[in-house]
Amino acid sequence: MLPLNALFARQIALLQPSQRDVVEARRHIAGVRGSVARHLRTSVQRVEPIGSFAKGTSISAYSDVDLLFVLARKDVNWGGSRISSTSLLERFRGAISTTYPATSISRDGQAVAVRFSRTGVSLDVVPAVEHGKIGPANAYQI
Repeated sequence: MLPLNALFARQIALLQPSQRDVVEARRHIAGVRGSVARHLRTSVQRVEPIGSFAKGTSISAYSDVDLLFVLARKDVNWGGSRISSTSLLERFRGAISTTYPATSISRDGQAVAVRFSRTGVSLDVVPAVEHGKIGPANAYQI
């Protein structure tokens, strides 16, 4: 019989995404980032993985990859006003759909959910603008 720590290590290895899953997720992240930049002509300042994938606590076949797309403030204004969250999400959905027409893409609350059926990777894309700081942490408007 295996020692308890070996049993736990085996179970953890079964739950964690494989190296192939991580590589596929990174490939899809780069593709979606490029699609948004190309079709929206938006300067994506940075893409920050957030949630369980970023923390290394995601569960294989269950967890999606949450991404915060931080945009320049100038890119979310129109006619002196801020673009509504609904409009911005629709623009993101449309841009991603242009590049991935056969992929399941939908709104999911304050995110655009992108489900790549061939690889099993799911991305939740959240457009945001940096708003300032709350203590040491960055704050964002979504």
